[in-house]
Amino acid sequence: MSDDITMNRVETIVGSRHGLHARPAARVVEFCRGLDHAVTIGREGGPQINPKSLAMLLALDANFGESLVVESADPETAARLAELIAGELDRDEGVEGSDS
Repeated sequence: MSDDITMNRVETIVGSRHGLHARPAARVVEFCRGLDHAVTIGREGGPQINPKSLAMLLALDANFGESLVVESADPETAARLAELIAGELDRDEGVEGSDS
């Protein structure tokens, strides 16, 4: 990955009532693992983590209603990931993959 890649930035709010705990975080990881370009999640002004890693996403310890920043080399991916995080990820329905 070269340093001249433009990252698309989208702000979102954690929609899962319990924050990004195990199940919601696993759904975010599932979405991100199919991506072939850079993607990060983090707090404004804080470190950005790789959401393809469940351990890193859980360590982010993001709570319900908390503001996060999603960045991706692909603008559509940034928007879709922000929407996913803003949704109710505690539901039992599956998550639409990144390849659709």
